[in-house]
Amino acid sequence: MKDGGQAFPRSGTVVAVQGMSMRQWYKGMALQGLCANGRANCIEQHLPEVIRVAGFLADAMIAEDEEFEKKI
Repeated sequence: MKDGGQAFPRSGTVVAVQGMSMRQWYKGMALQGLCANGRANCIEQHLPEVIRVAGFLADAMIAEDEEFEKKI
């Protein structure tokens, strides 16, 4: 599975720090947006589905990023 690389890469550091991937970042942002609709009861009842949707959105964003990189 493609993860889009590091979300916050650092250069010039002595110690390599493994941070979150772009997929994790996108998924978290998508999940935050999905949960921000104010319908907490709906979210709680369907949490596994909401998490799957957030993953789908993250994968779509990574695919779009890859297409954009090909064009530039």
